[in-house]
Order: sequence, then C-alpha cells, then structure tokens
Amino acid sequence: MSILQTHKAFWGPINELIERARLVSKGMGLNSDKMTDRLIRYYSAQGVLDKPDRLGRDAAYNFRHLLQLLTARRLSEKGITLETIGRYNLSTTTEQLEAGLMKPVQVEAIIPAQKETMEGSGTTSKVHAGTPVAMIDVLSEVQALKRQYSKDREELVTMRKEFGELAANFKGLRVGLEEVTEGLDMVGHLVKTGLNKMNESEEKFAYMLDKQIFGQNEKSKYLTEYLERIERTLFKIEVASGQRK
Repeated sequence: MSILQTHKAFWGPINELIERARLVSKGMGLNSDKMTDRLIRYYSAQGVLDKPDRLGRDAAYNFRHLLQLLTARRLSEKGITLETIGRYNLSTTTEQLEAGLMKPVQVEAIIPAQKETMEGSGTTSKVHAGTPVAMIDVLSEVQALKRQYSKDREELVTMRKEFGELAANFKGLRVGLEEVTEGLDMVGHLVKTGLNKMNESEEKFAYMLDKQIFGQNEKSKYLTEYLERIERTLFKIEVASGQRK
C-alpha cells in the first residue's frame, strides 16, 4: 500500500490537510514548508483546488483536495502555470490524480510542448523553472498574496471599528448602570428617611397615649378618693342624726 492510499479516508479541517500534505510531500521530495494554510486558500481562490466542503462554519477537505494540493506543488516546481494546473486538477478524476502522483512528472501530458522555429533548425522548447512562464507564475502568486494581505488588512480595520463601537456601547452601558445605581441609592435614602420619620411618629404617639392614660388614671384615682370621702361624710351625718346606730 502506498503512502497516498493510507489517506483515502481523510476528511477534516485545513490544519489536518496541511499535516497530511507535509507528511506525504517529504516522501515525494517536495518542500513541505510551503504547505501552509495561506497557500491552500490562495490555491482555492485561483481555482487550483475544488471548493472545500463545510464542517459547521469552517471549511473541510478530503482525499481529492490532498491529491490536488500535492499535484499543484509538484507541477508548480516544474514551471507549469497555475491556470494550466487548475484546468488539469479540476478536469482529472481522483484516480488519475493519484496515479499521476505515483509516476514521474510528464509535463507533456499537462501542457503541450511549445514548438519554436529557430534559424537553421526546428527545435522544441521545454518549460523549465526559471523560464518566463515560471516567472509569471511567481508574479501571480505574489499579486495574489498582496490581494490577500489587503483583504486581511481591511478585515482588521473593520474589526477595529467594530471593537471601537462595542467599547463605546459598553461605556454607555456603564454610565447607564452608574445612573441606575445613583437612583437606587437615592430611593434607598428616601426609604430610610421615611422609616426614621415613621419611627419618630410612632414614638411620639406612644408617648402621648401613655400620657393620656396616665392622666386618666390620676383623674380616676382622685375621683375614687373623692367619692370615698363623701361616703364617709354621709355616714357620719347619718350616725349623728340617729338614723344609724
């Protein structure tokens, strides 16, 4: 079983695709350090890879994406343009991509050799790394990276703006909470003051009630003593008049 066949069941996020691509590329003699998430997103934007699947809100990749990525890096190092690689990757079956990676690179199968008429003889020109075709490929990658950088920068500016708005909203919320807190403190103070006044009123009422009760008790005692004196006086009068013995 080849090293590629061990990855046939692969389906996962971009970081796992990078890990598997680096592992396989080492055995193929490719530069594994170039297998990065930025390169994969760039290849996807340029139509070199199939559109990724979805894993929730994130992108997910499969075995075919792995083959397309390895094929793209392999052919790119031979000077094939990304446009040509993209047409090949998207139109070739998964089985053919896998079989192609198991054999030496056949540039003629990817792009027809360009024939050039030279003075004195006819020769076939071959595409090598360092030729104008390869330079165009490099320049397109640089331009794409610049576009990606501008896009990332715009997203960062937008994020900073949204963060500023969020901070302003939070500040307004904090001011509102402070005002609510002040209002609650004022209500608490009024309630406390009202309770104090109620307690004072209750104490005054209790004092006045006790005073009235005490006064009534004194009057009742005085009246009782007065009635007793009258009864004693009447008793003495009756005894003196002989009505009582």
